Amino acid sequence: MSYLVLVTVDYIPDALVYQLPPMASGRQRNFLPGPGEGVPLQSLSLALEGVVCTEGQVLRLAGTVS
Repeated sequence: MSYLVLVTVDYIPDALVYQLPPMASGRQRNFLPGPGEGVPLQSLSLALEGVVCTEGQVLRLAGTVS
């Protein structure tokens, strides 16, 4: 028995994912990002569309781009 999970993935390039909290200009410090830091985050939206139970094996899957 196999299960096929259907998920919709939306990439939203203009969405604001993370923003620094507002601070007074005297409290802000300028540090260089360390290893693994400072990488811009991408906005993704995941939506579960459903689960399909199949008997046997899934031989081929095809994704769609909209």
